[in-house]
Amino acid sequence: MFIGIYTLENKTYNDIYFKECGGYNAFHHHTFSPDCEDIKILDFTIKGKTYEEKKASAEELAKEWQLNFAQYSWSYGELAEIEAYFEKVGKRFGLLKEFKENGII
Repeated sequence: MFIGIYTLENKTYNDIYFKECGGYNAFHHHTFSPDCEDIKILDFTIKGKTYEEKKASAEELAKEWQLNFAQYSWSYGELAEIEAYFEKVGKRFGLLKEFKENGII
């Protein structure tokens, strides 16, 4: 999952794209416009080959999310999707307690 954040016609948009729904190509197609400025992408992809590497990547991703959260305005729907994503990741890697203690979910 990644979040594309862009400015179009003096309004800022946050769009959440899941890779199974088109990923970056869908994002680029949706935002392709000469008026589109300031495209940023927050990548929520878990990286690694082993379980331990993926777990460490999930922890780093949660930390990065906490640090970048306040820089953008989020709708309740976007926050709900992100929370559901971190809950799924937390279950998969045994991080639910840690995520709840740190306000991720």
